[in-house]
Amino acid sequence: MAGDRRALQYGSRSPSSKWCRRSRVAALFIGSILISLVLAEGILRLLDYRFSPIVFVWPDNENDWRPHHMQGDGRPGSGDGPLTLFDPVLLWKLNPGGSRFVNDQGCRGPVVRPDRNGNEYLIIAIGDSNTIGPLDRAESWPGSLQDMAALNHSARPILVVNAGVFGYSSFQGLRRFQQVLPWRPDLVFFSFGANDAHPVRVSDEEYARRIERLGRWSRLRLALPAAHLAWSILDRIRPESGIIHRVSIEDYRRNLSVFVQTARERGIIPVLLTRPHIGTSDDPHSWAMYVEQYNDETRQTARDLDVDCLDIETDFREKADCFADNSHFSRRGCHLMAQIVLAYLESRGVVDTDYAYHPSIDLAAAPDEQPELDEGWWSSEPWGDGLPAGRWTQGEASLVLQRRDDEKSLFIDMDLHNPFNLTTGEIVVNGVPVAILEAHNGRLAQRLEISQIPGSILHIRFAITSAFVPSEDDAPSEDDRELGVFVRRVELTSLDSSSAK
Repeated sequence: MAGDRRALQYGSRSPSSKWCRRSRVAALFIGSILISLVLAEGILRLLDYRFSPIVFVWPDNENDWRPHHMQGDGRPGSGDGPLTLFDPVLLWKLNPGGSRFVNDQGCRGPVVRPDRNGNEYLIIAIGDSNTIGPLDRAESWPGSLQDMAALNHSARPILVVNAGVFGYSSFQGLRRFQQVLPWRPDLVFFSFGANDAHPVRVSDEEYARRIERLGRWSRLRLALPAAHLAWSILDRIRPESGIIHRVSIEDYRRNLSVFVQTARERGIIPVLLTRPHIGTSDDPHSWAMYVEQYNDETRQTARDLDVDCLDIETDFREKADCFADNSHFSRRGCHLMAQIVLAYLESRGVVDTDYAYHPSIDLAAAPDEQPELDEGWWSSEPWGDGLPAGRWTQGEASLVLQRRDDEKSLFIDMDLHNPFNLTTGEIVVNGVPVAILEAHNGRLAQRLEISQIPGSILHIRFAITSAFVPSEDDAPSEDDRELGVFVRRVELTSLDSSSAK
């Protein structure tokens, strides 16, 4: 009996009491989580936090530049804000506040009026970083095309809008094209392939689907980054399932086809461009190993659809000096690209000539981005003793002029100055030396005969062997530039014209 009483007094609790205790613990745990989530949501709202998937995108490999492009990290601009902003349709877009070269419509070039009356011939270039160009200076092939178009006569004024964006694939480019359709363009260039070829774990299309699914929870500030972060972690830990690309070759073909079909339905002239680059790669994680497959697909799609295709990759295959790196044009490349496109426009009757450059240039008045100016020039500055302003060359500097008729001479107005009172070097036109410089300090205005040099486009190079740095003189200065000769004007003339002006 005593044992029974002890069992009643100290025996285990009933099952119902255990359930109640566990329920209270679970409720407390869940409640703590809910309270934490509510507090986190409140703090995010108090801070006016807005989720951007850009923040949580990690590179799939060292050659996946999507996070770099989406966040604008490490790329200089000329504005106060980031170069890119999140966009639920395009994934990311250019920020008008990130550069003075980007207008309010997120493009380079003139702003297109919604009520455009159609008097202008509107050309839109849609592409990636090689199209948009660097945003810390006025340098892009559509911009050069606009400058060159102004040199030629056309039935309607030509407007060239640069709608390229860093890192874009054809998936984004097609969506970008849909957005500019209300502007009623007359002709659209479509240039992709390099970013499409990037090997990744998650394609652009899948990433866009995730963004669309996240949009259902857009009112909750916390839900979006939490879900996206979970996806990102799972992507990083899951085993690789073989090489996929940001845009598969099949989807790339489809994007090109949809672009062409849509353009034709709207009365727009579609033009496909192959993607220029230099070099190859045997790295399976590099876009360069696959980009030629996409260029081949561009050529084949153009043949299948009977659409114009400018084979830019072939045109630049042996022109390494036209690239700033293995996939982006230098200033010289932008000019040559614009010249190729201008010749195409002339063949279609959009312009009646294909003048790419002026026959003369005032070095003092020309802006730094003047198409005639190539490399090796310092900015415009005054000269002492009341003489006209101009520009110093570096040790080497070049510019480009174009004959209008049959100009046979080259007039150059420059000033020679060297701490040793002797300037040496040569002036070369299209690879042919036309003048040997070996003269004392002072102004030099001379006319050089170039009648034996063929061609309408003339590349003029100043090669100064006596170039000096002022801070290395006997009287040091704060000017540490390399200085060659001071040039005021270069002009193509006829042999019987007056040289002095």
